[in-house]
Order: sequence, then structure tokens, then C-alpha cells
Amino acid sequence: MINTFTNFCPKNYMKSGRKTLIVLWLSVTSLLLLTHSQAFGNEVAFLSLDAAYELAQKNHEQILYAQKEVEKSRLLPKKADSIMLPKVNISGEYREYDEDIAFEAELGSLTLPPIVTIPEHQLGGNFEVVQPLYKGNWLPRKEQAHYSISRDSENYYQISQNILFQVAQVYYEVIKSKELVKLSQEILKLANEEKQVAKARFEEGAVTEDAVLNADLKITSTKSKLIEYGNRLTLTKKILKRLIGGEIGEFDVMAPPALPMDKRELSELIDIAAESRHDYKKVKSMVDIAEADMKVAKSKFHPSLQTSWDYFSFDNPSYYQDTDYWIFAVQLTVPIYEGGIRFHDLKEKRESVSQAELAARDFYKNIRIEVEEAMLQVKTNESVLVNLEKQEELAKKNYEIVFSKFKYGAASSVDLNQAISTLDAVKSDLAVKRIDLQISLLKLKKAIGLFARDIIPAS
Repeated sequence: MINTFTNFCPKNYMKSGRKTLIVLWLSVTSLLLLTHSQAFGNEVAFLSLDAAYELAQKNHEQILYAQKEVEKSRLLPKKADSIMLPKVNISGEYREYDEDIAFEAELGSLTLPPIVTIPEHQLGGNFEVVQPLYKGNWLPRKEQAHYSISRDSENYYQISQNILFQVAQVYYEVIKSKELVKLSQEILKLANEEKQVAKARFEEGAVTEDAVLNADLKITSTKSKLIEYGNRLTLTKKILKRLIGGEIGEFDVMAPPALPMDKRELSELIDIAAESRHDYKKVKSMVDIAEADMKVAKSKFHPSLQTSWDYFSFDNPSYYQDTDYWIFAVQLTVPIYEGGIRFHDLKEKRESVSQAELAARDFYKNIRIEVEEAMLQVKTNESVLVNLEKQEELAKKNYEIVFSKFKYGAASSVDLNQAISTLDAVKSDLAVKRIDLQISLLKLKKAIGLFARDIIPAS
């Protein structure tokens, strides 16, 4: 989904009457998933969060692996049905003895010709058809197969949500690193302005050399931060590439629209989570599978009933055989005693059901804690963000006042450096907390099971 556009050259649009066209062009391109622009002389693709989601779903190995598991589980009902389908076998046999096996009979003084019971050479074949009429494990196996499909489908959705959430986290980390790089560049510009003023006043003899040195120190420390944030930006982009896979070159990201605050009560969110979370549904499916497995164990106590039809053919039949003949039979098997293994197996399966139920109850309790924790994190980030916005406004005013005083000698370089550092810290915290709020909102959606629900394709 990469669209290529001709490079935008501002010089071609400076004429009067074209400003409206420029605004319209920029608005349209901002709505596209991926665009191209000139950055440092190289084509850079803009990757939207939705496009990153799509690429991850197409390329990430864990998602593809989970899809294969669903495909495998869809074979289980057919395997269960095979229990009741007819079985057809054909076999052949060749026997050779060192000589015919025969016996002679005498009637008084009369000796009868020898009767061959087993010929020296014999070639025979058998065609067999067996049709089960009743197998106790058929329905439980079929029921278990459908629960397995449900479990693997929920597992696929859960893994997809987890991977896409990782994509979102890293995507926002890239945005965060970009913001920090931008802020560091702005602070570096302020530090350079400070140095210019300090140098001019030092040459005038209004301040001592330490004012220039303090400005240089601020420039050096800001450059160090710029290098750190730049490296972090490079690393987070590489991690994002790993998550989304595919062939993608240099790219940039665009901030998604701000997510709305969730004003629902905790109890309502927990109810939504219990109905929507795929991992919880998967755990409940494990209870159903365990119960079906217990039914399979019970079916070992059931009798089995089947019919069979066998056709035999021999080239050299013995005295009790014909050249060809068939046998039809109805067989009823009633299990009586197998060393007690069926009782032990049934007891084991009952314990497995209890374990699965305990695991589901424990999981539900953890969901309640997870939802509450995510909700509190959203509220915390929201409150801190409001406070930081006020701090930013005050820090800006403070810097403007101190810088104005510094130019006229009413404030020292130490005062100005402190004002710049305060402004830097507040603006950085504000940028970080804005991203943290968005991530916490996504985490809340994930905690209640609604994250990326509309964009994950059916398994």
C-alpha cells in the first residue's frame, strides 16, 4: 500500500491564488496510508499505524502459525466422524509347505484315498468391509473436536491482538523518539541563541567568560541528548520493521488521531472483558474440552456393535474351504474387566475438569485486576498530562522573562541555563506523557478485549 507522488516543490506554488490548492493537496495526502516525500535527499515512505497493523497480520510468524493451528483443528471433526465410517480392507496371502498335509482313513479292511487337509501350495485373498453400528466415543470425540476449533480460533485472535499491540507500542515509541529529537533540536537552538548573546556581552565586557562557557556546556549536553534520542529512534524503527515484516525501506511515521477517553465504570468494563476477551474464551474452551475428554473416558465402559462382510478366494482350497465364499457377521463387544485402567482414566479426567475450572476462575480474577490497573493508569496519565500542560506554559513564560533579563544583564547565565533546563524537562515530560496516555488507552482496550477487534480477519 505504498503510493508514490511527485515531489512537492514550494517554489511552483508561490503565486497568488494557489494557496487553497496547496492546503487541499496537503489535506488529501495526510489521509493516505503511505505517501512519499523528500527527506534529506532520499525517498521516505510515511507508514500509518493501520498500514503497520496490516503488514504485521500478513507477515508475522506467530500470527501465521496460529492460523495454521486453526486449519489443523478443523480436521478434527472429520477424524471423529471416521470412527463411524465403514472400514474396507483387502489382503492376500501365499503359503508353501514342504509337502501336502493329509490323513488316511480306514473302514475295516478298506483303506480310503488320502485326504489333503492343507495343500503344499496355496494362494488366497480376502476382501473385508466392517461397518460400526455403535461406538460410545464417537459423539464425545466430535464434541471435543468442535471445542478444539473454538479454542484454537480464540488463540489466533489472542495472538493477533498481542502482536498488534506490540506494533502499536513500538509505533508510538517511534513517535515519542521523534518528538524528543525535535525538542532537543529546539533546545539546542535556544542554547545557541544564549551563546550568541553571552559572547556579544562578553566582548562588550558586560559579563565574564563563564557565561560563554555555561552556554557551551548547555550546547554540549543538548547535543548528547540529541545523539541518544536519535539512536533510540533508529532502534525503535528497526524493532517496528521486525514486527511488521515484509520488504520496506526507509520510512517515517505519522501520529494517529488521539484516542477518546473511556468514561465507562469499572464494573461495566469488567463485564465487557468477560464477554470479549479471547484469552478468557480460550480458557473456558479448555473446560469444555476437558469435559468432553471425560465423556470419552466414560465411553470406554460402553459396548460396541459392528457388522462385517468378508469375501475369501483361494486357488487351491483345503478340504474345509471352497474356491470362493463369503461370511457376514454381527459382533457385539462388552468390556468386562481391563485391569481397572478405565476407572483410573475416568478419575484422572474428572480431576482435569476440576483443574480447568479452577484455571478459568483464576483467570477471571486476574482480568478484574488487569482492567482496574489499566483504568487507573489512564486516569493517572490524564491527570499528570493536565498538570504538565500548565507547567509548560509557566516554563515558557519563565524562560522568556529570564532570557530578556539576561540580554540586559539583569540575570546570570546560571539563571538562564536553569530556565532552559526546566523548559526542556517539562516539554520532554509532556511529549512522553502524551504518548503514554495513548498507549494506556490502547492497553485499556486490550484489557477489555476490544483492541483491534474490527481489523483482525476471521480465522
